[in-house]
Amino acid sequence: VRGPQFRRLKIGAGHRLDVKASGVFVLGIGHGNKLLTDLYNCHLTKAYTVGGLFGKATDDFSDTGKLIEKTTFDHITREKLERILAVIQGTNHKALLMYSNIDMKTQEAYELAVKGLIRPMGKSPPIITAIRCLQFTLPEFQL
Repeated sequence: VRGPQFRRLKIGAGHRLDVKASGVFVLGIGHGNKLLTDLYNCHLTKAYTVGGLFGKATDDFSDTGKLIEKTTFDHITREKLERILAVIQGTNHKALLMYSNIDMKTQEAYELAVKGLIRPMGKSPPIITAIRCLQFTLPEFQL
């Protein structure tokens, strides 16, 4: 867009997408910039789909990195992977409760938990609220 009426138009980004990520990129245009703060303060969750490959390690943990190690993977089963994912989800659930700033002994906390609406209310490390195996065909998997 060009022209004098667009020279003072302010555009703000709601967040950044990672280089290899796809998804919705939120922009605030003009007065919409003020809404970006409200959107940020909602503490919305993000959903990711991640693919992986057992038996190979790269220097930067990506599929394009330099291969630094190869190993066997035939001992891995879907059940073992799902047990590990359950442990990860459990430890992250404890962190979620800690960063939510909600008194867990109240009716409000119970109602939020039933609806799945407990969220971190300030700065917190990334917290996994749910994780599951979507696809498992050795050596590949998708979470």
